[in-house]
Amino acid sequence: MAAAMDACTEAEIAPQPFYLNLVVVDSSAAVESKVEEKVGKGMFGLKQKAAVAMAKAVVSDEKVAGKLGEKLSEVVPSAVHEMGIELNVEQKFQKGPLVVLRVQVTSIDAISLLTSVKGEEFASTFATMVQCFETLGIEQGLSTVKEQVNTKVTEALMEKLSEILPQKLADNQIEATCVAMSSQDQAEYFYEQVNAMG
Repeated sequence: MAAAMDACTEAEIAPQPFYLNLVVVDSSAAVESKVEEKVGKGMFGLKQKAAVAMAKAVVSDEKVAGKLGEKLSEVVPSAVHEMGIELNVEQKFQKGPLVVLRVQVTSIDAISLLTSVKGEEFASTFATMVQCFETLGIEQGLSTVKEQVNTKVTEALMEKLSEILPQKLADNQIEATCVAMSSQDQAEYFYEQVNAMG
């Protein structure tokens, strides 16, 4: 059983990367909140109002998008690490409010992932199945299982990240949209977005 656990702990990774396309729709509330936090009220709140107005004029959605891309490249991998998934996230493009991140799954700890998603009993059954494939020399079955795990993890990440990121950003008073695209669909989507920006 220990050999099966080791064999399926680190699934051999070869999935295609995918892309997260984020558009900052409105960051003014976040800018206002930060300024109010740093600047005192002053007389009748005039100091704060002036600082907010100036900050909104200087800090655009484009600047927020640039910082956002950098931050997400660090935060997203650490967030999914707890589930047994290792990612490489790289900012590939940023213009105006559009940020494009390339996400590559680099390793999957299948047992940790299955334990957190499906429970310990399911993960143990999975490990037993992998051990049976190895013992019986069914390499094709083993490679099919690993391929399916890779595909399911990538699809689930695309779906979850495109749902969760806008929610987390909204918690920080940044209104944004996020669309996840496979490598095959990214080019067409990207050019549509860039053309729409003008």
